[in-house]
Amino acid sequence: MMHRKPNEGEMLRYIILDDDPTGIQTVHGCYVLTDWNDDVIRTALGDSVPFFYILTNTRACGRTEARKRVAEAVRTVTRLHANTNERLVFISRSDSTLRSHFPLELDTICSEAIPDPDARIFVPAFFEGGRITDSDTHYVLEGETRIRADQTEFARDSVFGYRTSYLPGYITEKTKGGVQEADIASLTIDELRGDSETDLIHRLMDRSGGNYLIVNAVRYDDLDVFARACGSAMRAGKSFVFHGAASIVKSLTETDSRPLVRPTSESVRRGIVVAGSHVQKTTRQLERLFELPLTEKIELDVHGILDDAASVCGWCVEQIERALADGRIPVVYTSRTEAAFGTTAERLEAGARISDALVSIVRQIRSPLDFLVSKGGITSHEILTRGLGVRMARVEGQAEPGVPVIRIDSHDGMLYVIFPGNVGSDATLTEVVAAMSGL
Repeated sequence: MMHRKPNEGEMLRYIILDDDPTGIQTVHGCYVLTDWNDDVIRTALGDSVPFFYILTNTRACGRTEARKRVAEAVRTVTRLHANTNERLVFISRSDSTLRSHFPLELDTICSEAIPDPDARIFVPAFFEGGRITDSDTHYVLEGETRIRADQTEFARDSVFGYRTSYLPGYITEKTKGGVQEADIASLTIDELRGDSETDLIHRLMDRSGGNYLIVNAVRYDDLDVFARACGSAMRAGKSFVFHGAASIVKSLTETDSRPLVRPTSESVRRGIVVAGSHVQKTTRQLERLFELPLTEKIELDVHGILDDAASVCGWCVEQIERALADGRIPVVYTSRTEAAFGTTAERLEAGARISDALVSIVRQIRSPLDFLVSKGGITSHEILTRGLGVRMARVEGQAEPGVPVIRIDSHDGMLYVIFPGNVGSDATLTEVVAAMSGL
């Protein structure tokens, strides 16, 4: 079978639809958008950095709203993209522990922009967070120990739970049998390491029909060789659409690694921590953080918020302002036990009301801040968009591996640290706050 020689001069522009703001955790320099109106998208499409993120926050939504947001964003991008020397490539970036509206968002991208892709490529590895894929099974690393993702708390998520992390089975489960395991292909680690890049390009050129291709990877070397082969195949005319976690974006865009972001001022800096994530890792990280001198615990009772948010928020703002005036670091966090709800819709509605409360609190803070650490993806998105009013910003880099930082010029260059709920060791949150504050 003859293939057209890859056009190495053709530019690929990657559009990453991100279901919460944590997916920027492996990159730097690119735009991150919280809005997809025409002006914002035009600016991003004209940028010299050939990729950008659109934060849809769909993990906080029901299926109907998630589909609507993704469709609107994709339509706007494709309508405004007029550069015929570029090829648009769409990536659905989601949680590295397999919690998402999969396959809804990927299918929506295809229906709006790529009706007949040659392959749907599934790449959930996220190395900075200890998520790897081997033998078509997705694992969460705890130290050196591999734990199947379906044996973690993440698989029991009340909205996005799943039964298996054997990815062919996961895809079949999530498509409700619409895709059978026999129709799913994969690239093994041995193939990525043993085959030449030319062989990989030819294998990708032979893909057609839109079936799923699982990519196994346990380190960046595995993803990098795959990404280079993918780039060559796409420049040669193949159409792929991707669903995965943060590491595949770094490999596809060939983003280099940079030193961790640290404030330039040597003095002690004023800031706060806001934690909405309820996963056990966040709870352990908060317990360790409270050992840091000058932290001030401010617990928000979830049931209190649901009963009388205005009173709880007013009380919380008073506590924050008092702590800042005393030179302390307020740590605002929701009560650690996840409330039980009868239906998924009730769970999502309660989550939205809790997010509303956290946004209201941030809006009411009058003291100037040098940094704000937000814990949890949905919490971070709501504070960024509604609490701080950010529509478009540059990614500064990472405060720790997997913990992204945005510098917000409209708030006097405040560093906004987006700390995923499921990333880092028990000490990582403490290390980030210590570095940001100068303690």
